[in-house]
Amino acid sequence: MPELDLTGIRWAIVGGESGCKPEPMKKKWVEDIRQQCEATGVVFFFKHWAIVIKKRLGWSRTERAGLQRNACRA
Repeated sequence: MPELDLTGIRWAIVGGESGCKPEPMKKKWVEDIRQQCEATGVVFFFKHWAIVIKKRLGWSRTERAGLQRNACRA
């Protein structure tokens, strides 16, 4: 991961995509961002890895987002 310009940044919230086809997230990316935050005094918060939304009765659920309309129709 390239060096980030964290000037003026107080918090970095990092998390994987969620939805029908989330892109994979590499552990190395998270570690690189965390190290850069630590080096510059920016608070680092890791939200979650990529989450796949599964159908259930016409609604979808994710671990953190609660209920939302299913955008992943077959």
